[in-house]
Amino acid sequence: MAIPTIIVPVLSKYDYLEKMISTIDYNINQLIIIDNGSNCKKITNKYINKISIVKLPYNLGIATSYNLGIKLSPMSKYWVFAQDDMEWKPGGLEQIDRMSGPNKFLYGLTHSRPFSCRSIGENVISKVGLLDESYYPAPGDEFNFHRRCLYHEIEEGDISKFYKAHNSLTMIEMLKNKTIDSFIWNKNYQRSISSKLENEGWSLKRRREHPEFPENVFNEFKNISLINTILVLKQERHDYPKYN
Repeated sequence: MAIPTIIVPVLSKYDYLEKMISTIDYNINQLIIIDNGSNCKKITNKYINKISIVKLPYNLGIATSYNLGIKLSPMSKYWVFAQDDMEWKPGGLEQIDRMSGPNKFLYGLTHSRPFSCRSIGENVISKVGLLDESYYPAPGDEFNFHRRCLYHEIEEGDISKFYKAHNSLTMIEMLKNKTIDSFIWNKNYQRSISSKLENEGWSLKRRREHPEFPENVFNEFKNISLINTILVLKQERHDYPKYN
């Protein structure tokens, strides 16, 4: 028994990530760390079979990070999304594995941070689609995804008692300010799609309009092959069923 894949995006809180990984006490086939600029070091844990660190040249946001993790592990029966500032309670991961499945969406239903940890089955992704990358860099995509799961009557489960979560985005002043700006930006986007239930996907226009987007960001990096790979992944379209 083992959890197929855990995906963790990281931006600037490597110390939190180390603490989270130290609380893993159950077999994990693959841990995918999407490094949006944290300078991740070598990570070890006896329960993890394979650790993949994907270093990105620029912060692509939480939704894009989770989607990228799914695309890098397409054979998984389900994926666990974890934020880097959370911790696993003893035995919690084993319980999450027992509860998870291809048709289920699990999250902290009664937790103060309900979406710090999520388990999403393969058939849920096939039916609901990936996360909406127009929510950038965070937060908002989690509420949109949950809304779409409710629309499709996806089976839910509560994993609140299996993890602890910290709101590090409000504990670090710089991140707190960026989170507030991001929330306002994404709230306006949510209002613009409030009558829709489709995944809007990634929007070039919206991305370019974001106040933090550096005009010549890609010119600053020499690893063209990596940049091309990212662009291909971001433009990749999945043939998911359309909504009725």
